[in-house]
Amino acid sequence: MLVSVADHKGKPAPDSGDIGTRVSIRIHDEEPGKFRDLLGYLVEPTVVRDKNGILKTFEPDHIVAWKRLAE
Repeated sequence: MLVSVADHKGKPAPDSGDIGTRVSIRIHDEEPGKFRDLLGYLVEPTVVRDKNGILKTFEPDHIVAWKRLAE
């Protein structure tokens, strides 16, 4: 299930109900035209733990698209 801010009006960002799920989140970076992808487990609505255990924080307003991934 791909969720895009532009296409999905009901749930533009992960919330507390998504905690513990594996997600892929595309973030619009601060540099114009640049994006970064976060892949890992959602530990808070604005924090992802990657495969190395590193916690990565993001701003929900910067989400371009996101999806839940199969385990």
